[in-house]
Amino acid sequence: MELKKAELVPLVNSWNVVTELLNETIDYGVVATYTYDTGDVEETVDALKGIKYVEEEQVEIPLQHCMFKRKDVKKEKIKYCASHIQALLQTKKKRQILMPNLEDVETEDTAVAAKLLAEGKLDKLTAVLCKKEIGLEYELDLMYEHVEDDADNFAEFIIIRRR
Repeated sequence: MELKKAELVPLVNSWNVVTELLNETIDYGVVATYTYDTGDVEETVDALKGIKYVEEEQVEIPLQHCMFKRKDVKKEKIKYCASHIQALLQTKKKRQILMPNLEDVETEDTAVAAKLLAEGKLDKLTAVLCKKEIGLEYELDLMYEHVEDDADNFAEFIIIRRR
């Protein structure tokens, strides 16, 4: 499958991808279907129920989570950890060792969490879990790399199109 000329449209979640496919505003969509440690991605299972689609390709990507904070906040002051539910689940044990007692805050996507923190739309005492490149792009302060509980964890994504 040749997607080199594809325009990337960040739709954040599986529901948005399926909606745009059905509305014919996109030709292909990418959705997460499975992670090694937490199993099926329920959001995608639910979003794909009852629709007709063709699975073009399956891709596995290693999961590597980093924890960032705002530069103007000391690490000891952090009270919350925001990210997508999957990232929160995939880092729970390690986070309990690194920074116990943080309250989880669910966001729709790991990159969205970083953006919200950088824009001041999350409590400034919040850390976020996201890819290293994303946290650095938003000029956040890297506290920890490889926060994932299982270093061999991966996510499976599928590229789909309407039937």
